[in-house]
Amino acid sequence: MFKLDVTRLVQEFSFLEIKGKHIIVSYRNKKGRQPKPLKLNKFILIDQKFFEGLGLYIGECEKGPNLRRISFTNGDLEILIFMIYWLEFYIGVNKDSMIFSVIGSKNSKLKRLNKKWSSLLGCSINQFNNPGIPKTNPGNIERVRICYHSVFLSKVITKLSDFALNLCKSNKSLGIGFLRGYYAAEGCPVVRRNRGGTLDRVNLCGKDFEMLKLIRCFLNANSIKPGQLKKCEKGRNKDGQYELNIFGYENFIKLKKLDIFKNSKYRNKIFLECISRFKRVGVPEWSNGLGLGSA
Repeated sequence: MFKLDVTRLVQEFSFLEIKGKHIIVSYRNKKGRQPKPLKLNKFILIDQKFFEGLGLYIGECEKGPNLRRISFTNGDLEILIFMIYWLEFYIGVNKDSMIFSVIGSKNSKLKRLNKKWSSLLGCSINQFNNPGIPKTNPGNIERVRICYHSVFLSKVITKLSDFALNLCKSNKSLGIGFLRGYYAAEGCPVVRRNRGGTLDRVNLCGKDFEMLKLIRCFLNANSIKPGQLKKCEKGRNKDGQYELNIFGYENFIKLKKLDIFKNSKYRNKIFLECISRFKRVGVPEWSNGLGLGSA
């Protein structure tokens, strides 16, 4: 655990003003409309929980080369609350400056969505845009998008991510924190219904091939052996994505020791229940420790 001086990451910006425990980043001596100044924590605490938040953010954030905002979308209340806390406590983003958008399911009552989620998240209803129901909604669940419009913050978090991920490569404990966050965002326990509801595999999907390679390195550092990193099969609504699967009871127990779904109560409940069924249903893998093989 240590504190990172953020001024090291933002020296490319034209103007830095230090105010106590914060810095204000802005441009000056430029013509035309300028991005609004950004207030950040001068020192960011780098610990395991920071990496849990970073893993969540990288897994679910809006991605693109020229973003002028940060944007994070999820349907899990616990994850949304944690992300608001992470942005406020670690980065220094004021909660009252965040903008929220609710993405409803087909059964949602549109007029009540903002009131419901403003109460759940402890935010003013005035911070919410008009909710909407898209034509396609994977899983048909309500989700909330957290936004903060700032070109500075988008660049700062990108630089912070690059710096922090390099730390993970040399610090096993920090790497575990990142795994917990990323798996809570993008991981999924896949259940074998025809074998008593035991665990078939733990699946991870995404378009960022290099990130999945890095995740595989972090898993190997914890003696977990995932399957081959490969393209997702067509017809699974995952075109252009790659997947990394983890098979075998021994690997599942190691994931359990890492508390891999710590940041997602819903997925963690499924994961733990499926592991507990191995002995009850008499699955051979319980006694001999063999892997489950391919899905």
